Amino acid sequence: MNKASVARSIGLAAICLSQLHLPAWADDCQPILSALKATASAPALRQYLSIPSQPGGERLFSIQLGDVAYVALGVGGAASPWQKMSRSKLRAEAEEAAQSLTYRDCKSLGPEALNGSQVSVYEYSTQDSPGVPGQIRSGGRSKIWIGADGLVRKQDAAGGRGSVRYEYNAVEAPH
Repeated sequence: MNKASVARSIGLAAICLSQLHLPAWADDCQPILSALKATASAPALRQYLSIPSQPGGERLFSIQLGDVAYVALGVGGAASPWQKMSRSKLRAEAEEAAQSLTYRDCKSLGPEALNGSQVSVYEYSTQDSPGVPGQIRSGGRSKIWIGADGLVRKQDAAGGRGSVRYEYNAVEAPH
């Protein structure tokens, strides 16, 4: 798998990296868009991916520090080696893949405790322009958990296709 396809896969799996310059489509979607933008700009983060249809459970797949991203994908429970790449290039790849994506039907579900912290939970749908290659396809309602600091803590993809968990403390490059 080459770096471009890794970047594209990560961008599509972790929607937060793909929403840097999209306008808010409705006032009720603004908290989601603001959190996605803040998360994409966070100085350091780890992302853990869980895909129910894949064996192996949750796995760390992205570490981002400054303008460096370390990415490891896995299929069938086997992880690929860490690949180092430019974080800005990763964001650009993801942004390109989501140019026509819009958020709609955003709804606050209220506060909730997640891993001992208070978060705000939202539900939303996304829609893309038909006929645009490489777009994220939506098939239902997705959920997002946003911390009091405005950063995304978790995202569940529509239809139970997967989940991404985010951590921001003590982030270090892989060994």
